[in-house]
Amino acid sequence: MTTIRRQNTKSRMRFLEATSHDFAQPLQAQGYFIQALRKLMDTPEQINLIDKIETSWNDQAKLLEGIVSIIKLESGAIKVKIRPTHLATEMKKLESDYENKAKAKSIKLSVEVVDDYILTDPILFSRILRNLLSNAIKFTTTGGEVNFKAVRRQSNVELEIKDSGTGISND
Repeated sequence: MTTIRRQNTKSRMRFLEATSHDFAQPLQAQGYFIQALRKLMDTPEQINLIDKIETSWNDQAKLLEGIVSIIKLESGAIKVKIRPTHLATEMKKLESDYENKAKAKSIKLSVEVVDDYILTDPILFSRILRNLLSNAIKFTTTGGEVNFKAVRRQSNVELEIKDSGTGISND
């Protein structure tokens, strides 16, 4: 890597670190305000509205967390720790974590696991799958389906998440 490219990368990393830190402060304050406001809500309409605000706030916080993770990976602050990980255990945890979210939208969540081990960083692996499952549920309309399965194909395990949502337009 050339010296100029390294300097550009370092400058970009410093900018992203400072920006993400600056965004974290108001997000944290918003979380406290949401909780304080929730205590004042008493009608179903008010509670529904604060739930929507909190969901949006959580989405922003997750986006910021993702940016920070990318910064840390690129800077070397996060070290990938690959080890044998029991796939069925990880998938069942995800199913448990997302089944209520799916039920809230009357979405059928099905999970098919294989009793196998894979070599991965379990924390990063879980983060990726959580993002994919969260998006699948978010963009699937009420009454739809989200299918999450693992299939062994020779020496590989393939993971597949399918949903009945509209998908990303070709444009």
